[in-house]
Amino acid sequence: MSVQRLLASDFDGTLCRSFQQITDRDRKAVRSFIQDHVFGIVSGRDPRSLQAACRQLQIPYHFLITYGGGAAFDAEGNMLFQHTLSDDLRDMIDVLCARASLLVAVYGRDRVWMQINGHEEMCDRYVQTIRSLYPLVDHPSDIDAICIISAECQSAQEAEQLAAFIANRYPQAQTAVNRNSIDISAKGVNKATALSAVARHFHIDPSQVAAIGDGRNDLCLLEHFYGFAIRGDQVLEAAARHTVDDIAEAIAILHDRSTRNADTEDSMEVNVKLEITAEEFFDAIGEAIVYDIQQATGKHVRVKNIKRGMSYTKKANKRQSYHVTITEYDYPKCYSSRIDSSGGSNMMSYTVEPLEDGIGVSYREELIKSNGKSGDSGFSALFAKTAGVRRTKKRLLDIQTYVRNKRAEAEKAASEDGDDKHGEAADN
Repeated sequence: MSVQRLLASDFDGTLCRSFQQITDRDRKAVRSFIQDHVFGIVSGRDPRSLQAACRQLQIPYHFLITYGGGAAFDAEGNMLFQHTLSDDLRDMIDVLCARASLLVAVYGRDRVWMQINGHEEMCDRYVQTIRSLYPLVDHPSDIDAICIISAECQSAQEAEQLAAFIANRYPQAQTAVNRNSIDISAKGVNKATALSAVARHFHIDPSQVAAIGDGRNDLCLLEHFYGFAIRGDQVLEAAARHTVDDIAEAIAILHDRSTRNADTEDSMEVNVKLEITAEEFFDAIGEAIVYDIQQATGKHVRVKNIKRGMSYTKKANKRQSYHVTITEYDYPKCYSSRIDSSGGSNMMSYTVEPLEDGIGVSYREELIKSNGKSGDSGFSALFAKTAGVRRTKKRLLDIQTYVRNKRAEAEKAASEDGDDKHGEAADN
C-alpha cells in the first residue's frame, strides 16, 4: 500500500502561469494526483477570489490556504483556521498609503478597504475582481478584524525597500514580499506554518508533505518541506529538492517516489505501540534534542524553548559534519528535522497518536537529496546512525524503558518526601 502524500501548490505563477489560465497538462496531473493523495493550494490571495478562480479553471482541491497562511478552508468552504492582526498595527495602513505606488488593500473577514495610488494593467484587473467579490468600506476602521494588509508597488525593488522599512518599524508583524507585492500578516504567520497545520488536519506525516512555488514568499515552503521550485529563481532553486518547469513534472517525480518500495535503502518507516503518554515520550525526545545541541555547540537550551526553525551543526569526525534544522516541533504530536551533510540530505520525523492504553509512534527516515557520495542513508540527529528497522524499534522501546524508570524514581522520591514530612509531624 502506497503512503498518502500531500502536495501544496502556489497559485499565481505556479499553477496558474498567466492571468486566470492553467495548462491542460497541469490540470490533468492534479486530477490524477488527487485520486490517491491530498492536494491543495497555498496562496497570498484572498479566499473568495481564489475559490472563484478554482471553480472557473476547474481545479480540484482538498484545501485552500489563503492570505499567505492567514486562513485555511476545506473543499466545502469550511474554515479550518484564521489569524488576524493586532489593533496596534492599524497605523501601519497610513504609512503604506503614503509609500506604496499602486495600491493598498485591507482585508477583513467579509469586507475590504482599498486606496488606489496608481494604475497598472494586472493591478487594475485584480482591483476589478475584488470589487466584484467583496463589499468595499469607506475607511479601514470599518473593518473590525484585519486578516491581511497588501500593498502593490511598481517594481520589485520598491516592494523590497518598503517591506524592509515596515519590518523594521513594525517587528510585531510578519512581512512577505513576492515580486511587486507585499503581504503583512500576524507575527509568525506564513505559508509554511499554515501548511504544517493543514497537514496535521489531514493526518499526513511531515515527511510526506511536498510544496511547489515560484516566488520568494514560497521560500519557507521549499525550505521546510519536500520542495519544488519553478525554474527561474536561483534562490528558490538552491532551497528546493528539484527544479521543474511545471507542476505536472513535480507530480511525476512524486509518483515515481511513491511507487518505490518502502524497504529500499533511501526510505524507512517504523511503527510501534508504547505504554507511556505522548507527553512523556516528547519530554524524552526534547531531552535528547537539548543534549544533542549542547554537545554540538556548548549552548544550554531548555526543552520548553525548542521550536521549529532552530538549527545547529555537529561534527561526526574531522572530515564530516552535519547541519541539523528542526522543521517541525508540535508538542506532543510531531517532531521532524532535516539533516544536511556533504553526502546529501535526510529527513526524519516522529508522529505520535494517542491510543486507549498508550500511544502509537511512527518514525520515518528518508534520503531526500543525494550528492552521489558514499556515507549516510539515514543519519539521525537524536540517535546517530540508524541500522535498520529492528534497531530503530529497540531504540523506541528504550525510550519507553527510560520513561518508566524516570517515572518510578519520581514516585519513589515523592513517597520518601511524604514519609519524611509525616515523621516530622509526628515528632512535633
